[in-house]
Amino acid sequence: EHMGVYRLRFQADQSWRHKQVRILFDGVQRFSEVWLNGVQVGGHAYGYVPFTVDISRALDFAGDNVLAVKVDNRSAEGEYAASGDRWYSGAGIIRDVWLLVDGDTHLVHDGLRIVSVPIHKGPSGDVPDVAGIRCDEAVCTVTCEVAGDCAGQTVTLTVTAPDGSTVCQQEQAALPNTQWTFTISKPKLWSPDTPDLYRARVTLSGGDTLESAFGVRSAVFDTEDGFLLNGVKTKLWGVNLHHDGGAVGAAVPPEIWKRRLKALKEMGVNTIRCAHHPMPEYFYSLLDELGFLCMDELMDKWEGCHMYFDRTWADRHEDLKTMIRRAANHPSIILWSVGNEVSHQFSEKFYAYLKELTEVVRTLDPTRAVTCVLISCVLKDYNDVTPMGVKLAALKRYAELVDVFCGNYMEHYYEKMREYGIRIPMIGTETHTLYRKDEHALNNVQLSTESPYAIVKKYDWVCGSIIWAGIDYLGESVLWPQRGWPGDPLDSTGDWKLRAYYCASQFKREPMLKICVYDETEPWDGARAMWGFPQMRSHWKYTHFEKMVHVAVMTNCDKVLLYQNSQTVRYGFRREDDNGMVHFYLPYIPGVLRAEGYIGQNKAAEDILYSDHEAHSLTVTADRTVLPADGRSVAMVDLVIQDQHGRRFMLEDKCVSVQAEGAPVEIRMDNGNVWDLSPFLRMECPTFNGHLLVLLKAGTMPGEVRLTLDTEGFGQREIQFTLQ
Repeated sequence: EHMGVYRLRFQADQSWRHKQVRILFDGVQRFSEVWLNGVQVGGHAYGYVPFTVDISRALDFAGDNVLAVKVDNRSAEGEYAASGDRWYSGAGIIRDVWLLVDGDTHLVHDGLRIVSVPIHKGPSGDVPDVAGIRCDEAVCTVTCEVAGDCAGQTVTLTVTAPDGSTVCQQEQAALPNTQWTFTISKPKLWSPDTPDLYRARVTLSGGDTLESAFGVRSAVFDTEDGFLLNGVKTKLWGVNLHHDGGAVGAAVPPEIWKRRLKALKEMGVNTIRCAHHPMPEYFYSLLDELGFLCMDELMDKWEGCHMYFDRTWADRHEDLKTMIRRAANHPSIILWSVGNEVSHQFSEKFYAYLKELTEVVRTLDPTRAVTCVLISCVLKDYNDVTPMGVKLAALKRYAELVDVFCGNYMEHYYEKMREYGIRIPMIGTETHTLYRKDEHALNNVQLSTESPYAIVKKYDWVCGSIIWAGIDYLGESVLWPQRGWPGDPLDSTGDWKLRAYYCASQFKREPMLKICVYDETEPWDGARAMWGFPQMRSHWKYTHFEKMVHVAVMTNCDKVLLYQNSQTVRYGFRREDDNGMVHFYLPYIPGVLRAEGYIGQNKAAEDILYSDHEAHSLTVTADRTVLPADGRSVAMVDLVIQDQHGRRFMLEDKCVSVQAEGAPVEIRMDNGNVWDLSPFLRMECPTFNGHLLVLLKAGTMPGEVRLTLDTEGFGQREIQFTLQ
C-alpha cells in the first residue's frame, strides 16, 4: 500500500537525436526508481531535493517510449515507519518535473552562481559592507558552468535592474567556468522592507540560456551585534514551516504558498525556517519577492534515529550539494542548517559528523553562515539531572563548530552560555508562542510567565525567535482524532487565529491592538503542553451578568485605556517581564467594550467588542476568476460570516454546500478545524470560527465554470470562472 508506479507513454522528438536528454525532478517522495523502456536510468532516496536522470541512451526514436517512476514510500522499522517523517510527507511525485534537452555544449542547469558584495566608500577606503542602508556600489561576480567543448563558443551576460534597465552586458569566450566581475553603482538593496531584485541572464552562442534573480545585500552574524542586514541590526521574527498545503496535501500550487506567506508577512514575520527539509524550488523565489529571510535546512534527525533518514544518510553530501547549488542565488537565504534535533546529540559521532558537514557547506558557499539545530538537553545522557557544567561544556564544543548557535526551546540557557564563554550569536530556532521554560526550574516542564521574546529584545547577540510552527500542518497528531498539529498562529487555510494577533503584537512595528477574553468554555484547540495557548474568544456576548471576567489586550502600544459602555475607564501598561499582554479584570456587563492603545501621548490603535454578536452578513471573495486550464492551478474562495459591526461571527458554525457546473474542475473544502476528519474532497462543509476556504482546481479543458455556494441562513451565491 506504500508503493506506486507512474507511467508515461510518449514519442521522442527527432530533434533530440545526438543530444543529452534529461528529466529534472524537483522532488519525489521517496526511494524512487526511474525506468525508461525497461532500463533503470536513475532515481533518488531523499524526497525533498531535486535530482536528474539521463534518458538519452534508453530513448527509442522509432516507436513509443514508456517512462516509469516507481515510488517506495515504505520506511525502516520504528515509531514513524508508516510515514518516515514526524509530519505528513505525502508520497509520489509531489513537485514539478522538467525536461532538459541539451546539445554537446550547454550551460549547466544549476551552474549559475551570483555573488554581490555591497561597498560603502568611507573616508578610510573601501569597506566590504554597508553603513546603515547607504550603499555606494556593489561588486558582483557571476560564474557560469559550461559543459562540453567550449572552443569557438561565446557567452553573453546581461544584468537588469529592478526597474528593467540594463546595468551590465558583457560577452566573452566560453570556459568551463566562465566568470564576469562588474559593479553596480548605487544599487537598490534587498531587504524584507525593500525586496528589490536584479536579474542575470546568460546566453551561450549556440542559443542555450540561463536566468536567475538575485539581490544586493549583506548578511552578517556578529558575536556582539547579532544579525546585521545591510549593516542594520535586525531581529529575526520567524516561524517554522512544513511543506504541506492543507487541503491539497504535499503537491502545493505556488498560489497557496503565496497566500500563506502574505498572511505571515502581515503578522510581522520576517523569517522562515524550512523545517526540516528543503522546499519546492518556487518557494524560495516567493521569499525573495515578498521579502522574507530564510534558514534552509537539509534534514531531520540524521542516521541512527530508526526513521527513513537512516537510509538516506549515505547521500548526505550529494543532497547537501544539491540544496546549496539550487538555492545559493536567493538573497532570502541567510543561513544553512545541516540538521535538526540529532538523536545522538553531543556524542563523539555527532561532533564528527557536524564537523564534516559544516566543512562541506563552507566549501560550497563561503558567503553564508552554517549551523545545526539542537534539541535542548532532554536526551538520555544530557538532561535535568546532568550537572550544568557538563551540559555547558558540551554546548561550547558544539559552538566551536558552527557559526550561529541554534537551539530549540533553550531560552533559559542563553545567559548561562554567555557567562560560560560561548560567544557566538544565538537564535531560538523553535520557541513556544506564549510560554518559555524557567531558568530556575529543575525540570523541563516548569514555565515562566516572561514572554519568550523578551530575551531576544534584551540582548543584541540573541538574533531572533522562530516559533513552532507557523501554520497548522498535517500529521504529527498527538491527540486523536486530530488530523494534524494545531498549535500555530495560522490555521491550514492561512486564516489568523487569536494567537496570530499575539505574535503580531510582538513582531510588528506598526501599532496594533486586539481585545480577547479568557474563556474556559471555548473548546480547547488540542495544542498540547507548552505549545498551547490560553482559551480565548474575541467577542463580548455572554449571559453571566456581572461575573468577573479576565480580559487581555494584545498590543505593541505602551499603554492601554479600557472603556466599558463609555463609563468605566481602566488603564494598564505593557510589560515585557510578563507575557507582553495588558491584563484587566472586570464584571461582565452587556454593551460595548473598547480599548485604546497609546504610544506616548498619542492614540495609535483601537479595538471594540459588542454584545450584539449575531450572524448578520456573508462575504464571498474569490482571489481570481480566470485561471489556466493546466490541471494544477487553483482559485481560492473565502466565505466569511460577520456580525452587523463587521466583526467575525464565531459562535455558531454554518453549513455550506457547493455545486460546480461546466468545464471539469476539482473542489476541495477546508475550514481549518483540525478536529474535522472529513475528507478535503467534499461538496459540503461547516464553517469554523466564521470562515471557510473553497479551492477550485482547474482541469485541462478550457471553458466556463459556474460555482454555486449555498450557505445556511444566507442562501445561494454564484461565481463564474473561466478556464483558458
